[in-house]
Amino acid sequence: MIRQHIINRRKELMITQSEVAKVAGIARSSYAAIERGLRSPSLRTAQLISMMLHMDINEAFPINTMRKDKKDNEENLMLTACCGYVSDIVTGAGIC
Repeated sequence: MIRQHIINRRKELMITQSEVAKVAGIARSSYAAIERGLRSPSLRTAQLISMMLHMDINEAFPINTMRKDKKDNEENLMLTACCGYVSDIVTGAGIC
């Protein structure tokens, strides 16, 4: 299942796959596979991608399309509590 809404949003923002992948901490090829629906992101990766694209995580990645990683549990709770999105992460403003 191609995630066309994510592709469209990235293109609207004029952001490359490489830029999204860098912020998400994954390879560009992994991000491309996520866009094409061939891979499911971890919760942390989905959060970072949705923040980069200024999308609600539930809009970008419905809950059944994310992979659950043990190491994500505590970090994701803190990240979710910390902020709703990354403000201008492309320019290096950072998280929160």
